[in-house]
Amino acid sequence: MNLVFKMHRSAIAKIEAGERPVLLAEAVAFAQILGVNLAYLLSAGDTEREHAHVQRVAAQLEVEALAREAGERYRLVQEAQVMLENTQGRLEAARTRLARLEDPPPGGPNDGRQPGFPGDPNDGGPAATYFEAMEGNR
Repeated sequence: MNLVFKMHRSAIAKIEAGERPVLLAEAVAFAQILGVNLAYLLSAGDTEREHAHVQRVAAQLEVEALAREAGERYRLVQEAQVMLENTQGRLEAARTRLARLEDPPPGGPNDGRQPGFPGDPNDGGPAATYFEAMEGNR
């Protein structure tokens, strides 16, 4: 069987690139030229379409899974932020209590310090002993 089939090269290139659909008459001619059944050509196209569909579904599933993961991570970040702010508040309160204990208000005995406070030469503590020893060495 001798077939004459005229098709411009640019049309063939567009069909191969998927930019142009194949007309039924062209598909019949291709099957005859290639010596295959038309159903074979059509099933090959279905396989590519099925493959593309599977890839699209897989990509959609990946997007959905990543969106769920991002939502969960966002929730964890928000929870961590609340916990951080709570801890920072407790830390500031503890620092304030410590500062009050370390720096009592002036006006009490030894200017509010306990006897023997290091560095106070007038309270009879270790610093007083040191200063007395220094005075004796002069």
